[in-house]
Amino acid sequence: MVTTGGVVVLLRLLRVVVGVTVVASPSIATTIVVPNANSGIEGNRENAFPFNFPSFFGDSMRYQQFHPASAFPAQPILITSIAFRPDAVFGEAFASTITDIQINLSTISGFLSTNFANNVGPDDTVIFSGALAFSSAFTGPAGGPKDFDILVDLTTPFFYNPALGNLLLDVRNFSGEPTPPSTFFDAVSGLPYAGRIFAFDVGATAGTPFTEALVIRFGFTLEVALEVAIDIKPGSDPNSINCRHNGVIPVAILTTSDFDATTVDPSTVGFGPAAAMRTHRRAHIQDVDGDGDLDMV
Repeated sequence: MVTTGGVVVLLRLLRVVVGVTVVASPSIATTIVVPNANSGIEGNRENAFPFNFPSFFGDSMRYQQFHPASAFPAQPILITSIAFRPDAVFGEAFASTITDIQINLSTISGFLSTNFANNVGPDDTVIFSGALAFSSAFTGPAGGPKDFDILVDLTTPFFYNPALGNLLLDVRNFSGEPTPPSTFFDAVSGLPYAGRIFAFDVGATAGTPFTEALVIRFGFTLEVALEVAIDIKPGSDPNSINCRHNGVIPVAILTTSDFDATTVDPSTVGFGPAAAMRTHRRAHIQDVDGDGDLDMV
């Protein structure tokens, strides 16, 4: 919208994303526990799959765990870490290494079936692969829940849009029992859906379903859309635009008390309903409104 009484306008069609990967500003990082109800409450079960299981069960494991989209924020997120916590009763402090493990995330449209391949979403992404050193100091209240200190830092973040479906955690433990053995993790049972399927063979095509799942804390960053002040044709008054003209229109993104325009990546800025991109190779930094702050043109 352009105001006729002055040069500064608010353009609703100019969307600047702060954080994540397209802007220089810091990301907004946060966490969420799934199931949400267990954020501060100990789960009613304990389990060690897929990170710890005795060798007499098998030498490897394929494991998939389902997370409903309703457990996450409505807007897209970038998942950067996952963490587990030891069970308050059967857990203990440990430091172990799984020599060969692969962890994937993907978006699925429905619930879990018993067929591993059928559950994998089109955006299937390897978020960790290789040797996993993990541990717990077994800290937290005596009756639980313990701290989420069993950490997996992702080598590749996963962009997840809950509007497109549910989240699938897919683990292939190629090497089996860690050295030394780890511990029991906090878990929940009695879910209204198949929370997980697993098989004691990483090459299996089908798994056994259970209405049980590990309690997981996901670390992620959020995209934040800002409505920013701009100046169309800086120095002109009125700020008129000939919509039939195919020329170049200078546009300045203005720095304000709560927004630094110089942190914007100009390659991510689109102008107008067609999201027109910049015409010059680089943006110009200057004080276009005379307030002492540097703006971006």
